[in-house]
Amino acid sequence: MCMTVFRSFRLQHLLLLPVLQLFTVLAFSSSTSLTGEVAVPGRHLLRQGVSVTIQGHAYSRTTSARMDGSFQFEDVPPGDYVIEVNCRGHESGRLELSNWSTGDLRAIVVQLGPAIGQDEPPLGSNSTATVEELKVPPKAMKALAKAQDKSRQQDYASAIGHLKKALDIYPAHPGAWNNLGVAYLKMGRDSEAEGAFKNALSKDPRCIQAMRNLGLLYFANNKNREAIEPLKASLENDAADYRAQTYLAVALYREGRYADSEAWLLKALDVNPDFSDAVYQLALAQFRLKDYQGAAESVDRYLAAAPGGEYAEEAKQLKTALDGQATGSAE
Repeated sequence: MCMTVFRSFRLQHLLLLPVLQLFTVLAFSSSTSLTGEVAVPGRHLLRQGVSVTIQGHAYSRTTSARMDGSFQFEDVPPGDYVIEVNCRGHESGRLELSNWSTGDLRAIVVQLGPAIGQDEPPLGSNSTATVEELKVPPKAMKALAKAQDKSRQQDYASAIGHLKKALDIYPAHPGAWNNLGVAYLKMGRDSEAEGAFKNALSKDPRCIQAMRNLGLLYFANNKNREAIEPLKASLENDAADYRAQTYLAVALYREGRYADSEAWLLKALDVNPDFSDAVYQLALAQFRLKDYQGAAESVDRYLAAAPGGEYAEEAKQLKTALDGQATGSAE
């Protein structure tokens, strides 16, 4: 039986670093996921929990934003939604989202309210800037801001020009190198993207966004052995990134390391039990490990959660094979 292994890598899964280090996920989405970011007054980094609630006619969920401000909801049906964000010490933020559907390319940004009892600090004030930001010359910051705007408009050629200008002025900025790599990838320039991500890591070996993006680049090009270490390294600093855990698991699966793949998939599902793509991949790993009962349970779980999902037909084929296996064992 030929089984499809997690085909849904998308360029939206790359991480882009905004100018002032409020890290943003660019629509890191599966076929029915909704992704957005929490914008914090003064562009602070999130230093405490932010809850995000989505409410629609037939769908309601609550999750927590990651430290980079990103959030995601899985298996979201088309419709009208209200998204509300709450954080202790801040006024709540609210966004009305009309006519959302799969493949919607709108940027979903929910503004968190100002701190209660405090004036909102000015953008880029030294009280909220990182040490790295304070080193960046104003002209470079201006070019980075323009690049960020062009990226959000999906004008990646212009974004590349602004990023190169910023790096000519201040070549030590890891976030700019990372964003340059993302822009190159969006234009299909993989070798230049790889070089940019490596440059980001040479400036800051702890730049988890560049680690993750480099791993995803290798993954997308079926360089699974090369993808494993960057993805693992990124997860050492972000253990809640269930999508990176799933990609790592698939790379391990492709290398024949089924037990390791299963272990990472279980971690991903501990973080997000509703991530149906990981459930499907778990069924494949369990099948390879001859854990047929576990595989059958995972297939049933996937089909119950995503009956019309991207892997529904393959899951049904796997279920048929597992039913045949069970029948043969019983005879």
